Amino acid sequence: MQEVKTHLRRLQLGDSKGFRWLFEHYHQKVFSYALRFVKNRQVAEELTSDVFLKLWEKRSQIQTEGSLQQLLLTITRGMAIDHLRKVARNSRSRELYWLNYEVHTPESIAEEKFEEDLAAINEAIKGLPPKRRKVFELRYKEELSYQQIAQMLDVSPNTVKVHLNKATKYLRQQLEIHYDWALVLFIISIT
Repeated sequence: MQEVKTHLRRLQLGDSKGFRWLFEHYHQKVFSYALRFVKNRQVAEELTSDVFLKLWEKRSQIQTEGSLQQLLLTITRGMAIDHLRKVARNSRSRELYWLNYEVHTPESIAEEKFEEDLAAINEAIKGLPPKRRKVFELRYKEELSYQQIAQMLDVSPNTVKVHLNKATKYLRQQLEIHYDWALVLFIISIT
C-alpha cells in the first residue's frame, strides 16, 4: 500500500517511472475488468490503454487518500459502458437503416440507394474547408474526442468545437432536404 502511494505521488509530479510502475502493477487488473464487460481482448486492451492515458492526463487531480485500484476500476467501468452503448447504438442504427430499405425495396436497389446516399454525403463533406473537413472526419469517422483532435492538430479544444459546429451547420443545410441528421452521422461512421 505504501509503495503504491509513493509511486502515485511520483505520478502526480509527472514522473514517468512512477507511472510505469503503476501501469505494470494495475494493468492486468484493469484489463481483466474491462474484458468482463466487453468480451473482446482487443477492445479490452484499447480500453485499458485509454484508462491509463486518462490516469496520466488527470494525474494532478488524483486524491492520494482513496484507493487507486478502485479509481481505475471505476474509470474502466465507465469507459466500457460508453463503448458498449456506442456499439449498441451503431448496431441498432445499422439494422434500422437496412431494415428500412429491405422492407421496401429489393436488395440490389437498397445497395444502390446506400451508395447514392454515401456519395451525396461525401460530396457535401468535400464542400467543407480543408481544416474543418479534417476535424469533422476525425470526430465522426475516427471517433476521436475533442481533446484528441486538438492535440493531433495542435489547436485548442474550443477551436475543435467551433469547427465541428460550423461543419455540422453547413452539412445540415446541404443535406436536410433529403436526409435525417442521425442517418447522415450513421452512414459516416460505418464508412
